[in-house]
Amino acid sequence: YNYGWANGFHMNIQYWEIWNEPDLDPDDATNKRTWGGTTEQFFDLYTITAKHLKACFPELKIGGPALAHNDAWAKRFLNEVDAPLDFFSWHRYDRNPHALGGRIDLIRKLLDESGHTETESILNEWNYVKGWKGDDYVYTMRAQRQLKGAAYVAATMCVSQEKALDMLMYYDARPSGWNGMFDRYLACDKLKGYYPFYAFNVLYRLKNEVATASDDEDIYVCAAENDGEGAVMVTYYSDDDTKEQKTVEIDFSGMANDGAQVEYYLLDDDHDLELVRTETFTAGNFKSIVKLPLWSTVLIRLKK
Repeated sequence: YNYGWANGFHMNIQYWEIWNEPDLDPDDATNKRTWGGTTEQFFDLYTITAKHLKACFPELKIGGPALAHNDAWAKRFLNEVDAPLDFFSWHRYDRNPHALGGRIDLIRKLLDESGHTETESILNEWNYVKGWKGDDYVYTMRAQRQLKGAAYVAATMCVSQEKALDMLMYYDARPSGWNGMFDRYLACDKLKGYYPFYAFNVLYRLKNEVATASDDEDIYVCAAENDGEGAVMVTYYSDDDTKEQKTVEIDFSGMANDGAQVEYYLLDDDHDLELVRTETFTAGNFKSIVKLPLWSTVLIRLKK
């Protein structure tokens, strides 16, 4: 795929992940789902493969193992395997973005304590999950494709931006039941979960993160600026379906003394990140009031 072997491709893929969720099944499981051998056998496989690939292609990043959830397994892997580990990849399905943030902290702690201080931490599977069985699983599949799933996406992005995480990959954008971004059969039709990615891209293109804070555990925020332009993404997410609308006061400071033109783009049941309001402020510090129904997101764009 990178070097044209057998008249193949030159795709310059930099990250090469070895295996997927080898920790999912205990060694004595009779029906293996992701790894057919023992833990020690996987450690051998990783060691041999990573060393060989790194010797052949030192310019590429070699890592893994796409950890499912087993912390004890992860500690053994990080402390016992003596092989290249440019990145440590792991998965997390949750319904609480703050809990996911704690998981980010834990993985970084495990990496640092095992001497992998330069190893990247990559969360390359995540999505909203209420539960894996029965009614909870049915609820999960519906929520991922609706406004609640979109709010969870936006909240997760805001939490992760503030943590020691190098990459964040949503699962997923294929035509599957887990895709909360696009219609499964007509991919040109966007679902609610598409719009947090669009909003975050607005921030990403501004390049420079701006410090933000929220005094409400259900209100998530991140922001960016560049050369007189700024953007803020604010999300109201809770796993409690009964919560009421919130009135949110947003304090802006450090703007140019002549103020800013402010645009509000709303994502809720009735709007797909559409412009719903504009304001003009004439001071460097000002406050804005927005009313957010549960699971709504507002992208606020500012210009001099």
